[in-house]
Amino acid sequence: MRRLGMVVTIVLLGTLLLAVPVAWANGPQEPPKLSLQEAVERAWKASDAIRAAGAAVDKAYQQRKDAADVVSRMFIPAPGPEQDPYVDVAWTGLLKADASWRMAEKDLANKKESVALEVYQKYFAVLSAQAAVYKAEAALARDRWALQVARAVYWSGCGTRTQLAAAEAKLAGAEKGLAAAREALDKAWVAFNRLVSLQPQDRPVLVEEPAVTLLLVDSLETEAERAVESSVDIFKLERARDMAQWDLDYPWTLDTYGRAVYRTYNVQKHEVDIAGYNLTMAREALKERVRSTYHDIRALEEQEAALEAAVQTAQDGLRVVQAQYKVGLVGRDKVREAETNLAEVQANLYSLKCQHAALLATWRYLTGRPVAGI
Repeated sequence: MRRLGMVVTIVLLGTLLLAVPVAWANGPQEPPKLSLQEAVERAWKASDAIRAAGAAVDKAYQQRKDAADVVSRMFIPAPGPEQDPYVDVAWTGLLKADASWRMAEKDLANKKESVALEVYQKYFAVLSAQAAVYKAEAALARDRWALQVARAVYWSGCGTRTQLAAAEAKLAGAEKGLAAAREALDKAWVAFNRLVSLQPQDRPVLVEEPAVTLLLVDSLETEAERAVESSVDIFKLERARDMAQWDLDYPWTLDTYGRAVYRTYNVQKHEVDIAGYNLTMAREALKERVRSTYHDIRALEEQEAALEAAVQTAQDGLRVVQAQYKVGLVGRDKVREAETNLAEVQANLYSLKCQHAALLATWRYLTGRPVAGI
């Protein structure tokens, strides 16, 4: 036994020693690249919500088939209370099963689009958080240089302790700002990775840049109507109204013991009215959301134009300061200040473009267009 254990140990050690040079030769692997479309496809494959919606479609289809089999053996009644109660129940059962199946199919398609929208939002949230880190790093570099200058001035006897303390406090604030930006970035990564079935510590390279696409709309009210026509929630409320009407037209139902029970007209009529009011309110709320989203996008586009002008101004200012520095008219601190100002404005513009891209995806989702374009 002792000799056998020694042999096993030697074999294991040899295997490990052979594996080490292979791992060393391969070296650290580069992080994978991930486009928006690839991220969406990964999220679709990983989504339990989509799988559950697919199972709901299969279930609803089977229930509709069972209800159709029952009706096929009966006479289809006309509306009203003068029919065989069990025929009424079978017919309304088929109507409701068919509506439920169609709602399940709509829900499955909507679930895929909603997952795609979430990917877009989280993808651009990561890019925006990266821009915030870049801006915080630029501010830290500026304040670190300013502190070095303040210390030199103080120790030369030309500055005060108050000025030095102010520079130290500003650097400490920049360090905390950078730490907070990095924490926000890590949080954005974790949310994105969970959605696309990656490990929390994974950091793929997001290769998609926020596209500069202006929203062109011929008629806002036409887009609002399009949103209503394509909305799954509106479709469900329409079917709920239909079901309430069917219960009114075919008033017989069964109690828990399988006995026929007649619905009271005065009560069921209110159910139809309530379903109609809910549908009207939902339509108006969706239209208002479409209008609000449109104006939000237009406001972002105006801000983008202003920031693009600010970037151009900051670039011109940096070139002027660099020229002045070369001839000795300003110190290095002025160059640092101009560089940081440009970095901050560029980061703000990039972050705004990310917001714009995510909001455009929301617009496509609301108005019944494919979010991912695939």
